Amino acid sequence: MFLAKFIKNLPRRQTGRKKLIISFVILICLFIYLLPKDIKINLYHQTASVFFVDSIDPAKLKEKPLVKILIVPGHDNEYWGTEHKGVKEADLNVELAEYLYDFLKNEERFDVSLLRDSKGYDAEYLDYFNGSRQAIFGFLQRHKKIMNTLIQVGILSFEEPFSNGIGYSQSVSKVASNLYGINKWSNEHEMDIVLHIHFNDYYGRPHDKEGKYSGLTIYVPEKQYSNAKASRSLAESISENLGRLFAYSNLPFEEDDQGIVENQEFIATGSYNTLDAVGLLIEYGYIYEPKFMGSGTRKIVLQEMASQTYFGIKKYFNEIVEDDEIFVLPHRWDYDLKYGMQNSVDIFALQMFLNQQGFYPPKWSNLSNCPISGYFGSCTLKSVKEFQKNNNIEPANGLVGPLTREKLNEIK
Repeated sequence: MFLAKFIKNLPRRQTGRKKLIISFVILICLFIYLLPKDIKINLYHQTASVFFVDSIDPAKLKEKPLVKILIVPGHDNEYWGTEHKGVKEADLNVELAEYLYDFLKNEERFDVSLLRDSKGYDAEYLDYFNGSRQAIFGFLQRHKKIMNTLIQVGILSFEEPFSNGIGYSQSVSKVASNLYGINKWSNEHEMDIVLHIHFNDYYGRPHDKEGKYSGLTIYVPEKQYSNAKASRSLAESISENLGRLFAYSNLPFEEDDQGIVENQEFIATGSYNTLDAVGLLIEYGYIYEPKFMGSGTRKIVLQEMASQTYFGIKKYFNEIVEDDEIFVLPHRWDYDLKYGMQNSVDIFALQMFLNQQGFYPPKWSNLSNCPISGYFGSCTLKSVKEFQKNNNIEPANGLVGPLTREKLNEIK
């Protein structure tokens, strides 16, 4: 990692040497800052390379025989994040996290831990946090001091923070302390990957009304951080899998072709360079999206999202996964489906099947305006008609009746 990690790992009896090293670094920084611009630019890159050694290397991570993964469901029962129509983000976070944990724990290569489940926090972490608050505060202050010094002398640049009103760096002090505690605990337990599970919202939306934005985003550390390269690398693999079936966020500052956004201030991904492991904060969608609100679809949607995250992780570690692997398939359709039906696992599975076969979303559409949601609307109607035409099913009227169901159940 950069200098903080080196200083942190020095023996306690060498505190005087730590102070000497910090003083030496500051002198170097001031020296560079005062140099003529043309010389400074050349020395900047050489000096920066001393501070910003990767804390975790993507190639070496992929070669590890045992990978330690920590899953962190965002928020808790005291601070539950956002909510919509009685559905709390903290509860969705835990449910999806438990599905992901169940997928990963069966893999011999992964040593996976779940920081919080439906019963509460992991007892070991809770004891650690309650007994280490002063140490966590000192940990943060050391990282802040070093990073702020590097910013002031021009070794590190600072990005103007942006916020959607749910900014994690603006959390109440206890929540912020908990998040920095997770980073410190992860470093001490030599975690390789830390995944924070969340659902999104934006500032100004009335909590009783559906908002205008939708889609998923994966936040990664800003490129100057020591865990940035490996984090970005894993995020690309997970995002590719999720993005086949679920749209990326259309919130202006989150829009990205890969669904990945760098951030310098989110504690979860290592604000002030406090996290050595890969750090990802995954916003799986906006809490008010109908597929999360419907009691008939919520479970299967969360399971599918967890499975696609799992498949993305496996692919990253070169494990064999079919490119079009879908959790809900194969599925058997026993009842007719028609336009206007909603909140249905059968319709969700139908949309997944049509997507796998190349019929969904229909032509001239995308997953933002035709989401896979369990709702049989005009998008599904058009796709079913195309499927019927392609398979010589008449009439091709979009009704999923006996002939269409027979064909659906025949194709594996």
